Amino acid sequence: YVGAIYARVFGKVPEEVTRFLRSTKPTVYVAMASTRSEYMQAVLDTIETMDVRAVIVTTVHGDELEPKGDVLLYDFLPSHEVMPLCDAAIIHGGQGTIQTAIASGTPFVGIPLQPEQNVNLKIIEHRGGSRTLSLKALRKGDLRSRLEEVLGDASFRKSMANLKDFQAQQNGPAETAKRLTMLHAV
Repeated sequence: YVGAIYARVFGKVPEEVTRFLRSTKPTVYVAMASTRSEYMQAVLDTIETMDVRAVIVTTVHGDELEPKGDVLLYDFLPSHEVMPLCDAAIIHGGQGTIQTAIASGTPFVGIPLQPEQNVNLKIIEHRGGSRTLSLKALRKGDLRSRLEEVLGDASFRKSMANLKDFQAQQNGPAETAKRLTMLHAV
């Protein structure tokens, strides 16, 4: 284990997003931009029935989604800056997004698209920081109950705080460089 290596991309959170997330309602960040439109629509449809505020990163889906209510759509946002502002996230479960959620201390619902993502999500679920939802369960309408569970149970946030502390103990990029240098010397 060398530590987390996740993107800390350019840009700041727009003031509109920051103001929007200052709310008495629970806040949710959705970063599932690489999914199919029907899954994004299912997530949006569920969120719109809940008493939450949500920011959804759309990348390619922006023209296909028409939010109503307390939902903002953005083509791109720096996840490492937005996640700490939110009470929960909805993600796929790739390494970078999971490591960003851990670094932010943000519990999440993970909807995997690939076996690798499912494994990643199950590890964090086993540690108490998230819930995993299959695509079949998403289509069946189970997202609401999983998201309500993550938002309503403080143990998810506590588990993510513990994982955050663990992850912060390692400098992933520096340790990786050190290990690669050691391999090159051999």
